[in-house]
Amino acid sequence: MNRDQKIKFRDRQIKQKYELVHMLPSLGVKELSGLYLKNFFNCTKRYHYKLSDYVKEPDQKFCGECGYIQVPTHSVKIETIQVEQDRQTVIKFTCLMCKHTYNETIEVKTKKSTPKPTLDPEAKSHQINKNTNSAKKRAKLRKQNSLTSMLSRKDQEKKNVKKSSSMLSLESFMKK
Repeated sequence: MNRDQKIKFRDRQIKQKYELVHMLPSLGVKELSGLYLKNFFNCTKRYHYKLSDYVKEPDQKFCGECGYIQVPTHSVKIETIQVEQDRQTVIKFTCLMCKHTYNETIEVKTKKSTPKPTLDPEAKSHQINKNTNSAKKRAKLRKQNSLTSMLSRKDQEKKNVKKSSSMLSLESFMKK
């Protein structure tokens, strides 16, 4: 096997194992999930393939206990618990296959108030004109780049050549 064939084989094998891990929820065979997940991780380790932390960490994409993929409302139950004082939300995840639970804390961002627009009519008209000018320019460019406009330009060039060819010149005679 040459280098390209090895890379293709590696990629095909890793992709197949990743798809098998993701296909298990549709098959309903929860016993194989841990085995296939371990097989996938061993394959990536063998080929020195870097995975993101989101995939590698337990209780992120896969259950930390049984290895089943976490699909909301299908294989994992999600409950939210509000904590008002720290502006943090605690989310409780429960795996429906093995009943493993874990919590995750997320910071809640407050909505920033948007500045109120000014009521200056000149500023509004300037902003509208600016948008329409750019829209007009884009429309003009679209029309110039259309097939019909290109054909008409080509025809125009041919007509100009015919008009100039009626006059005799030494250069045009030499070109022919």
